[in-house]
Amino acid sequence: MTETDPTQSLTIFTEAPFYYGLGAGVILVLLLLLAVWSARRQPDTIPAFDSDNGHVTVSRKALQELIQGCCERVNDVGRAKAKVSTRGGIINTHVRLRLNSDGKLSSISGYLQEQISQVVKQNLGIESIGTIDIVVVGILPERAGESGDKDSERQSKL
Repeated sequence: MTETDPTQSLTIFTEAPFYYGLGAGVILVLLLLLAVWSARRQPDTIPAFDSDNGHVTVSRKALQELIQGCCERVNDVGRAKAKVSTRGGIINTHVRLRLNSDGKLSSISGYLQEQISQVVKQNLGIESIGTIDIVVVGILPERAGESGDKDSERQSKL
């Protein structure tokens, strides 16, 4: 049985071809990550429709502002933030909002989904609307002036 020198097996790490291979591997991984990132990146504009004179597109920010405004016009919604993504030509919307304390989530969510769909179709001419997800991220407290008014309304009805 022959003994091997432990330093002999480590000499591979000191040779130039090892570092060339390591460098090429790192570059290959970075290129792969860059390709995946660029493929998943969302475009800045969303195609609305084609006219006789050319293509009409809408910026992602404009669409998000339109949806946020639509949500915030509803009395029981305090604040809203919309995020729009596209996949396969379909526009998916994710809305995060804060409800007023007396808002009914089931009726508000259905109404908002319907309103968002209508506003986007009518105002921008975009027909390819996918899911409209609504997430309640908070409940806004009642304003000081409102609680007294509601109590007096309830008592006057009795």
